[in-house]
Amino acid sequence: MASPIATQVAIVGAGPVGLLLANLIGDAGIETTMLEKRTGPAKGSMAIGITPPSLDILGRLRLDESVCRAGVRVRRAIVHEERHPIGTLSFADVPGAYPFIVSLPQSQTEALLSERLLHNASVNIRSGRTVTHLEPDRQGVLLRVRPEEGDHEEVLRAEWVVACDGAHGVMRELAGIPARARRYAPGFTMADAPDLTGLGEEAHLFFSAERPVESFPLPNQRRRWIVRTGWRGNSDIGTETLPQAVARLTGHHISADSFSEPSPFQPMRRLAHRYVRGRVILCGDAAHLLSPIGGQGMNIGFGDAAVLARALIAILLQGAAPAPWLSAYKRARRHAFRLASARAALGMSLGVLRGAVGSQLRRGLVRQLLSRQRPHDYAARWFAMRSLPHPLQHGAPRGTQALIRMETP
Repeated sequence: MASPIATQVAIVGAGPVGLLLANLIGDAGIETTMLEKRTGPAKGSMAIGITPPSLDILGRLRLDESVCRAGVRVRRAIVHEERHPIGTLSFADVPGAYPFIVSLPQSQTEALLSERLLHNASVNIRSGRTVTHLEPDRQGVLLRVRPEEGDHEEVLRAEWVVACDGAHGVMRELAGIPARARRYAPGFTMADAPDLTGLGEEAHLFFSAERPVESFPLPNQRRRWIVRTGWRGNSDIGTETLPQAVARLTGHHISADSFSEPSPFQPMRRLAHRYVRGRVILCGDAAHLLSPIGGQGMNIGFGDAAVLARALIAILLQGAAPAPWLSAYKRARRHAFRLASARAALGMSLGVLRGAVGSQLRRGLVRQLLSRQRPHDYAARWFAMRSLPHPLQHGAPRGTQALIRMETP
């Protein structure tokens, strides 16, 4: 067997969270190897919302302006009930430098993060690699890696391994970390299409007694549509197509030929029993999964990466004891996840209320919430994720917070 390749940190998974983490620790000079099973860039839109706290983090890499230029700045969300506008949520007074949410397809976010890594001598990206086994040794963790091409196995030794391989990755199971999961009842279908609606750069939420439709602007005059199409694993939309459902429920007609391939999904909640085992650390969707309704998932992962980067810098470059920093990482990020997942579940439950009574109840709640300044401002901070503990200001061991606090706008 060839001698193992050595690195300080191995990041498994080159999605947005892994790429962000690699940029943050690579900038500090930590020798990093990324292992990614894909051999090409991500395809499709996937996650699209980048909230103000994530823009704060991207600002540390001087990528916030690039992200804002590439995406659409969503400054308002219009709420409808039975096609009639019933309230407007404005982000204009959200504190900080970014009074908006940026809508940018995940593939483009990954492209910006990847391009920046090309100039980072501390980071080595190895594509077309699948981790098949890991085991601790005296110097860290040994990873057995299967290349996509060739029949020889590679061996990598890392002082620390970070699993950023997402909701469907294998690293959590390879590390022997169980998780608790449950699926939510509603199922959804999403698709993107050219935007000929005139809805502009605003988000629109169309609620009704039957089912919700959510719509968000995308770059290049495109728009995302999300329709509830199922319940408890079964479709309840009949033979109606997605464009037909959108037209009937919103009044906006879109050619069926212009829709991207519809992507069905059923939200679920999953939380790993632990975030750290030995020298293997879970980050992003590998550690937790929450409903994508509300667009918090990738942003919680970005927060994980920011807190973990600070911990790894303290451990590897400053000689700090690992246990307090990793315990603080787990404590802070589990707390942030629990808050975000509860909010996502609450928002989804309100949106899928059915029947005349449910519609009237939602109409009354939305009007009360958005017609009064104080609850409106709180709701805006809620959806902009400004009311969660900020990852640049939390997540250090107790007693060191004053030393690592990073100013945010």
